[in-house]
Amino acid sequence: MAGEAWWTADDVARHLRVSRMTVYRWTKSGRLPAYRIGRLRRYRPEDAERLGRHPQLLEARRPLSLEAVAAMRVAREALERELGPGVLTEDSVDIKRRMNREQEAELGRGAH
Repeated sequence: MAGEAWWTADDVARHLRVSRMTVYRWTKSGRLPAYRIGRLRRYRPEDAERLGRHPQLLEARRPLSLEAVAAMRVAREALERELGPGVLTEDSVDIKRRMNREQEAELGRGAH
């Protein structure tokens, strides 16, 4: 790993356009691996890139628009094609439930 570029939490946050605390949350939950170099915590750029390519791996904390729900569905289907059927099990169910809730909420707001 000599000569390999390492990113700080700030670098990852800037790259993914999230807060540093979000990066730490993803590390704690296992979504983003971190490596200790002495007392410092560092990240591999390719791990951040993987999250950027597969946004459905990230936790959504804000309500999603219909466009965002559709984009998540397309990304999820692409990930299933890449990884193979049946790989996304529990997470895909959670994503589908959240997408359905968001769609219902969005449709409910548009009906008034």
